[in-house]
Amino acid sequence: MTEKMDEGEFLLFADQVGWCFAKSVPNWPHFYVVEKELADQEVFRAARSFIRDSGHDGKFFDLDVRYYDINGWTYWSSPLAKPFDSQYMLNRCKTEYSYESLAELGELPPEGFQGTIFSLRSVLEDPEFKCLVRDAKGGEFTVFDVLGTADYEIRHSNVLFWLIQRDGNHGQGSSFVELLWEEIVAEHDLPTVSFIAYTVDREGENEDEKIDLLLRAKDREWIIVIENKLFSPETGDQLDRYFHYIERRYSDVPHRLYFYLTPDGIAPAREEDSSNWIPISYQAVKQAVSRFLENPLADQIGDFLKQYLEHIERNVLKSVGSIEMQRNVLRRHDKTFHSLSFMLEDDSVQSQCNDVEFNLLKSILAVQQDVERVLFEFAKRMMAKHGYPRYSGLGHWVTMELPGIREKLIESGLLGSTDPQPILWSFNSRPNSFLVELMVYKNKPIYSKIRGKLERYSREGPEPNRGDKHLVEILFLKTIINADQIIHGSLEELKNTIAAYFDSDLQKDLAEASNRIGNWACATNQTPNKRMESTG
Repeated sequence: MTEKMDEGEFLLFADQVGWCFAKSVPNWPHFYVVEKELADQEVFRAARSFIRDSGHDGKFFDLDVRYYDINGWTYWSSPLAKPFDSQYMLNRCKTEYSYESLAELGELPPEGFQGTIFSLRSVLEDPEFKCLVRDAKGGEFTVFDVLGTADYEIRHSNVLFWLIQRDGNHGQGSSFVELLWEEIVAEHDLPTVSFIAYTVDREGENEDEKIDLLLRAKDREWIIVIENKLFSPETGDQLDRYFHYIERRYSDVPHRLYFYLTPDGIAPAREEDSSNWIPISYQAVKQAVSRFLENPLADQIGDFLKQYLEHIERNVLKSVGSIEMQRNVLRRHDKTFHSLSFMLEDDSVQSQCNDVEFNLLKSILAVQQDVERVLFEFAKRMMAKHGYPRYSGLGHWVTMELPGIREKLIESGLLGSTDPQPILWSFNSRPNSFLVELMVYKNKPIYSKIRGKLERYSREGPEPNRGDKHLVEILFLKTIINADQIIHGSLEELKNTIAAYFDSDLQKDLAEASNRIGNWACATNQTPNKRMESTG
């Protein structure tokens, strides 16, 4: 990297460097990186110079600052009191939380830029937050609420472990796992497995990785891995590490199945993980437990499971009304929750609230995943209403075939009659957007024939980190609902936007995609190197 850096190189640096959240001043949410902690300190100096040369003059109280704004982030170098060449830190914050933005709105923290205890007072005293707390306390008595374990993953995993065990003292053998499997199979195309003889381990017992639940058939015909995630984020490469561990250790097992259990059945955040892990929801658990209760159970076991169902319903699954109330609190205190996502396990946070309030704070941090789930389910209903059969789904995206494309690809010789469909239209629901995409799967046989010959034809492009390691190549992308709409729009408004797209522009987008790919496939028979023309 030379001393001179352009905008593209700066964005690549910003995307790849390990930013640390500044916990010492949580009421000024920002991130930093220190020059001496980087392996390549020359690139740090180049980025610092780029901010100076490309930025604009600004203030931080009485100090002069050189800021650079791009893609919703504001960057600067520090310490501000030192000369430029002695500034050994780079900083960034969301532009909406920059000094200039907060000053313009009259929302500068009253204590100034001082080391402070992170305060939750404004959230805890919010009338709607208090109403949510009352609702959480107002349900029927359950032992889980008394123990303060209503959403702890380890408790849920322990209950599931007990239910799944063939020799569990519930006395029902493999009944629960069979019921749960039926719920999962109803949503996913999975192989037939027999639960006549199997073992189940918790937290990696007898393994080198701490896998939440690991089921193994004694005849080594199948192995099932369940990773349980409630409101805590994924930890680094955890899913990828578990996947490759099982793939290496149990390579002789014909069926190796990986399930990612969350409240809403969303897929893992990383695309490479979503191609390996099947998303399942606590709705499936709830249904399996409800059906399990129909078995002849001892009174104390039946009472326990009824309480378990109660707190799944109240503390894990949410109603639309509850989601909207939580989103209202999130909107009003967005800066506080932005910091809270990095401060959640800090003692200063947990000392300010009780268990119910703490669990509710975690739930609000995850509420955009509830929005993602609602829009995902709505998109599936719109597909059915308009007669588009679902091809596949990964928890946050659902795909369909382009009308007539399979026939054209087969006719061109690019696709065999039994080959899986390689080019699909996707409805992609995310916590911060709703997109449609035309994608080519890289793991299909056709990809080696078409790589580099199909060009993206939309003005919008995929995220910069979608490279060769990812599952798909994106040919067309359109944002139907952007981040600002996702945050500020009601669920009804968001669903109406998706419905309007199905009623109007979807048909035009599908027709154009089918026409482009069909023309390209036909031309490939005559001139294999012909590319799709670009309109972007």
